[in-house]
Amino acid sequence: MLSKPLDVAQGGTGANTANGACSAIGAVKKSGDTMTGNLNISTSLYPSLYLLPSQNGTTNQTVFEGSYLGASSFSSWEDGTGNNRRMLEVRNAAYQASLDYAVMLRTCINGAWGAHRIFHAGMSTPVPIANGGTGATSAKGALSNLGIFYAASLPSTGTDGQICLVPV
Repeated sequence: MLSKPLDVAQGGTGANTANGACSAIGAVKKSGDTMTGNLNISTSLYPSLYLLPSQNGTTNQTVFEGSYLGASSFSSWEDGTGNNRRMLEVRNAAYQASLDYAVMLRTCINGAWGAHRIFHAGMSTPVPIANGGTGATSAKGALSNLGIFYAASLPSTGTDGQICLVPV
């Protein structure tokens, strides 16, 4: 038995209580403690931080994950299989140079993975009509894709249901 706590330099903690030992060596307790500075999690493929709520027997899981490919993701799913997952993935410029695919909504539905573009104002490609856009890169093209045409004067004939814009 030691008469006094062993110093950190000698392989001890320099403290005679658990709280003192944690404080002396910079440890963060499981709960109720605050960490300052960065938390570095390093591994070769997918370093991750898991959040596992346990209220009422839930099996929901949330993970913040990095990728060796150059993507970071935030995902959530409801069971231990990882299926039925929704994931927001942000890709760095080296992995995906185009801003059109810089942020993706990835899904895993019953084991089948899918990827969906997230449309934003800075995209170079047009948003398809099916996704709420016009599918065009110009105003005239947008009108045409929406079934609207522009004429210098009112035409004498037209196609049923077609809309014509005429300057006044």
